[in-house]
Amino acid sequence: MEQFDLIYNLIYSALCIIILIAASSTDFKGTQFSYSTGKRTILIFLTIYLLLFGLRDIEVGTDTKSYVLMWDIHKGFTLDKEFFTSALISILKYFGFGYGVFLFSYTLFLVIPLYFSIIYISKRFDVNPLFILFVFTSLFFFKSIGINIIRQGVSLALILVFICQFNFNKWYALSLKTIIIGALAFIIHNTAVISLLAIFVVSVLKNLNFRYYILIYFLSIVLSRLEFGIHQILPNIKDFDERRVESYVENLGDIFVVGFKPQFVVFNTVFLFIFLFIRKKIGKIPQYEFIFKYYLLISVLFFFSFQMSYSDRWGIMSWIVIPFLIAPIYSKLINIRTIKTSMSFFFIIVYIFFSFYS
Repeated sequence: MEQFDLIYNLIYSALCIIILIAASSTDFKGTQFSYSTGKRTILIFLTIYLLLFGLRDIEVGTDTKSYVLMWDIHKGFTLDKEFFTSALISILKYFGFGYGVFLFSYTLFLVIPLYFSIIYISKRFDVNPLFILFVFTSLFFFKSIGINIIRQGVSLALILVFICQFNFNKWYALSLKTIIIGALAFIIHNTAVISLLAIFVVSVLKNLNFRYYILIYFLSIVLSRLEFGIHQILPNIKDFDERRVESYVENLGDIFVVGFKPQFVVFNTVFLFIFLFIRKKIGKIPQYEFIFKYYLLISVLFFFSFQMSYSDRWGIMSWIVIPFLIAPIYSKLINIRTIKTSMSFFFIIVYIFFSFYS
C-alpha cells in the first residue's frame, strides 16, 4: 500500500506542476493551454490512473479483497437488484479470465464515463478539461472510488454522464440513451436511485426560487444537529441501511461512527460559498443552476443520513459534482487576476490536508 500511495502522490504531483504552469500562465500572461492539448493530457493521466487502479495488488484498498472474494465464491449468474456485477463475473469466467481482469474492467468502467463527462462540462463552460480532472484528483474521494467503493464510484461516474445528457427542461422526455445510462448506474449500485430521484426533483421544481434551496440546506444542518434525520422521515430505511452496512464491513471488523459530523458540514458549506461566489460572477446559467440545486438537495439528504453507518457514501453523491461547479473558475467567464492560480493552490492544500487527515 505504501508503494501504491507513493506512485499515486507522484502522479498527482506531476499533474499539479502542469496545472500551476497553466493557471499562472493564464493569470499573469494571458496565455492558455490549447483545448486539444488539455484533452490529450487528461487521456494520458486517466490512462495512468486506469493502470494504477486496475492493476493494483490485492492488498491495496480495503474493499479489494471483498471483490476478490466475490469473484471466488461466484457460482453463476443471479438476477438481483445489482446484477451487473454477477453478469460481468459470469462473462469473464466463461472466457477463462481471472479476478485481475474483473478489477481492471471495473476501473475501465469508471474512467470512460468520467472522461466523457469531463469533456462535456469543459465544452459547456469553455474551460480546459485538464483543470476539471485536477479538481477531481485533488478531492479525497477520487482514490476511494478507484480502490474502495468501486461499484458506487462507477455508478456515480455514470450519474455524471446522466446529468450531462439530462434535459432538465423536459424531464418527462428522456432519450433512450439517457434511460440506459440511468438504468446501468442503478444495476451497478442501487444507491444511484437517490441521485436519480434528486435530479428529477430538481427538474420538476425548476421554477422553485434558489433561495429556498439555501434555506432548506441550512435548516437541514440544524435539524441534523437535533438528531432529526432519515430514520425519522423514512423509518423503514433502517433495514436497507443494515443490509448495505453488512456488505461494507465484511472482513473489515469496524463500524463507522454515527451522529452529527461537523467536519462534513463544514466541508460542504465551504464549497457552497465558493459556488455562490461563482454563481454571482457568471450569472444564472441554466445548467449551472441545475447542478448547483442538485448539490444542495443531495447535501440535505447527506446531513439527514448522519444517523446511519457509512453516511459518507451519501456524501459522495454531492461531492462528485464539485469539479463541475468549480469549472467556471478556470474559464473566461471569471476574469479575476490570480484567481485560477489561487484556486489551484487551494485544492493542493485540500489534497495535502486530507492525505494527513485520513
